[in-house]
Amino acid sequence: MHDSSKKFIHPYGGNIGQGIDLVLFDGCKKEASFYIEYADEGTWGYLVSTKYPNLVIHPNGSSPSAGNGAELSYWPGKLPGSQFRIDQNNNTIQHKSGRYWHPRGGSGMPGNDTGIVIFDGANMNTKFKVVDSNKKSIKLELPLTTTTRWNLIYQDMNSMNRETTGSYTVTIGQMESNSSTNERETTTSGSMETSMFGVNASVSHEVKNLYSATKAKEQRRDNQGAINYKLLPGEAIYIWQKELVAKWSDGSIYTMGTYITQSTNSNVPPIN
Repeated sequence: MHDSSKKFIHPYGGNIGQGIDLVLFDGCKKEASFYIEYADEGTWGYLVSTKYPNLVIHPNGSSPSAGNGAELSYWPGKLPGSQFRIDQNNNTIQHKSGRYWHPRGGSGMPGNDTGIVIFDGANMNTKFKVVDSNKKSIKLELPLTTTTRWNLIYQDMNSMNRETTGSYTVTIGQMESNSSTNERETTTSGSMETSMFGVNASVSHEVKNLYSATKAKEQRRDNQGAINYKLLPGEAIYIWQKELVAKWSDGSIYTMGTYITQSTNSNVPPIN
């Protein structure tokens, strides 16, 4: 989203296709969303169309040294000349040439159908914020650490003088976030979720395997973890969930719940 005008990126004419230019226009068009696919460990990457992943944002000519005024448009191919860097601290998008995204003409309040070009320098009129369809900021940087942990999510004790039964169900694969900062709430893009837990080179095999198994359950639609139990008088049950945990430099934490298991002790998490 262009920060000063609050206009969103759209394909010219409304339909994405090869050679179609990017423009600024009122309103959020979900079909025009894109994600960053990193070419390295979280700095430079390709801006890929969510709807048509074969199409990537290129400057005119697709050169790593594309010049001032090069229009941005959709083209196939992930080339060195189609790499960009998104700086969320300064809200800028920079091309490999060192030039930044600008609304054509440089206005802070460009009109509808204003094209997007790369040009030397960044200023208040060249700020772009990465947001989702609900206009919430999206976190793009890779986490500092990605680990696993056990979380006690449910407990029940039978205080009656007869046997009792119960059940507990949780949806596997849900993402949750909490932040120790005063930042606005952030979400993660689908591609970043994968980078956080599934494909990032620094992620352990345990995390990758858990993430793959969790996403496979989602695809099969059998991602409801359920435990049915019986308790004799005085007995208790404790249900734990294995979580994937990603931590960022700003103190924010994202977790994804995977499988659940049970124990009879609230102070000792499961071993496996």
